[in-house]
Amino acid sequence: MAKRIPILLFAITLLVFAAAVGGVTWVLREDLHSRFIQQHAAILQPMAEAQLSATRDELALGDDVLDASELLSLSLQDIDVPQLLDVSLFDPDGFLMSDDLEVSFSVTLRLEAVVRAQAGEATAYYEPNASVGQVFVGEADVGEEDETELLGIPVLEAVVPLRSEDGGPPLALARYLLSGTSVRDELARIDRGLWRTSSWLFLTGSVVLGGVFGLAFRSLKRSRRLLHKSEERLSEASNQLLFSDKASAIGSLSAHLIHGIKNPIGGLQTVFDRDPVEDGQAPLTADEYMQCGQQLKRMQRMIGDLVSLLKEEESPLAYEYTLSEVRELLLEKMRPLAASADVRLSLEAAPERSLPGRDGNILLLILINLVDNALEASQAGDTVTLTFQSSRVDGLLGMEVRDQGPGIPEALQARLFVPKTSDKARGAGIGLAIAAQLARNIGAALTLKESSPQGACFSIVLGEFQQ
Repeated sequence: MAKRIPILLFAITLLVFAAAVGGVTWVLREDLHSRFIQQHAAILQPMAEAQLSATRDELALGDDVLDASELLSLSLQDIDVPQLLDVSLFDPDGFLMSDDLEVSFSVTLRLEAVVRAQAGEATAYYEPNASVGQVFVGEADVGEEDETELLGIPVLEAVVPLRSEDGGPPLALARYLLSGTSVRDELARIDRGLWRTSSWLFLTGSVVLGGVFGLAFRSLKRSRRLLHKSEERLSEASNQLLFSDKASAIGSLSAHLIHGIKNPIGGLQTVFDRDPVEDGQAPLTADEYMQCGQQLKRMQRMIGDLVSLLKEEESPLAYEYTLSEVRELLLEKMRPLAASADVRLSLEAAPERSLPGRDGNILLLILINLVDNALEASQAGDTVTLTFQSSRVDGLLGMEVRDQGPGIPEALQARLFVPKTSDKARGAGIGLAIAAQLARNIGAALTLKESSPQGACFSIVLGEFQQ
């Protein structure tokens, strides 16, 4: 089917081109025919007026109109015109000048010829199949049955106004009937020349169009082939980018998990590395058992959350989180840590916005990281706050996590989100680098908004959220 389309388009174009050439040729043919026919009338008019001037002294129009008309008709017939069949004289209104009044009022010229003659213009008409009645109009020896009989030759009719010497209105209208054989032959010659030229024009145009179409479709085929290859390369690059993005996301999530369980493992290791003989105590006290249990539960929860999130990366199911649900999950996970550190956790009510489930889970991990750092930097009795700034105009959403700790040293601020710049006492080391990477995976930006001895504030800005 695809191979037939170029042939079909070329055929349609050829048909349109043929119609255009034929239409132009036909219009030009009609114009040339009209000009050629009218030139006979233009030639006869000065000849008739010259003959009229030569016989003007004999006519003496006024006393005997019929005699004058007969004399005028005879004088016009003396004009040396090849193939002249008949000359008839009509009055300025186009009625035949005849002794028989019935014939005079029944035989008239074409209205168009009368109008043009009154304006001083001669007119000619070509009849390829004239009848006897058209040629010998008003003749007594032509019967009614003979009037419709075809003459057998083409006829050229010319209507010429006869004016006085002062150029006034026409005195009469002369109608010349000439054999149209030569006119027919000349018109046929014109037609042959026109159609021959049109045929050559059509053939030349067809060859040119064929070449243009051939080059165009060849170029189109080459472009389509290149486009197909480009699509393949783009698809491959897209797959590689998707794989890279997934690998980056998985790496960030894995790093978050490692960072998150590092401290609990360190605490457990400290407990189990204690030598009860040297300390003079029991292997583990009740409080130590409780702390170990809490740390183990924390690690299990973190591992479970990360495994669930990694499974969702490959899941075709789509779901959404509202910001209120993200806030409630954050409060549920961080309230025990805040209570153990004797730090007040204040989470502002979230706006009515939603985001894809994967993005919501990653956003929750980022907020857990920031709040955890804020809790480590806080003293007993301090407050850690989470606030929201939502814009329905540009779809941006901002969140700020603020603490009342000592702030971040200026020396660390320039490379705050680069790994291995940790200030352990502040708790703002590799965890921030992981949080920044997670933010980039969901199209967000994590920045340090401000830092002072009165506390630090971190900002997350996300765009294109659902309203």
